[in-house]
Amino acid sequence: MNKEQFRQRAYACYASGFKQAVSTSNAGDTAGAARYRAYLRRRVGPWLREVPRSAEVADLGCGDGMLLRVFQELGFTDLHGVEGSPEMAALCRRHFPAVEQGDLREYLRRKPGAFAVVALFDVLEHFTREEAVGLLDEIHGALRPGGLLLLQLPNGDSPFAGGVFAADLTHETLYTRGSLGHLLAIGGFELVEAEEHSAQPTDLRSAIRWMGWKLMRGVIGVGHRIETGGRSSGIYTRVMRAVARRR
Repeated sequence: MNKEQFRQRAYACYASGFKQAVSTSNAGDTAGAARYRAYLRRRVGPWLREVPRSAEVADLGCGDGMLLRVFQELGFTDLHGVEGSPEMAALCRRHFPAVEQGDLREYLRRKPGAFAVVALFDVLEHFTREEAVGLLDEIHGALRPGGLLLLQLPNGDSPFAGGVFAADLTHETLYTRGSLGHLLAIGGFELVEAEEHSAQPTDLRSAIRWMGWKLMRGVIGVGHRIETGGRSSGIYTRVMRAVARRR
């Protein structure tokens, strides 16, 4: 079996075999899903402040449609998506019927200069480094000059990265903030900002988690300084987010 055959078989049962998205969809209307989307609105909303709400936005590997719902709740109206897994695409179409199912790169080749924003959440790690550069080339071609690329991916600087990276059989590459910045530069992008994917204090429970994480990241930072003399990237959650601009 070659790599592409493995991927086809893995993605064919991605929802039922791994995500269990039928019962845990963050695109739905449960209280938990709504809280998570509200968290993402607070985090990515400032990055999109200058983008007109009528601009075309694409979510690559859109999964169950959770991030498309976030864009919709932020006021964006011209939303597009593509998903490689047939199961996940079917889930997404419950909320966004026009979402396409197919290869991300082929989709982008049909959209030269179409988008002001492209989202790549929990996707880049599914490609080898060489494939990732090719994907960024296709995104570069589909974005308008100065367009934004939003990313979320496992963070190799986290002491807990192994758990999230190894949990998915289709993961290929683990990045740190530094290696992500290098990859983006190769693809013609400037890394504008990277941040942790951590709890935010919106109620008592999240405030306790937030305070606990602040204490924990302080310990992790001390460990980095003891070993290396520096603080590394300063991004220690097992998942990180970033925004980049097309050059």
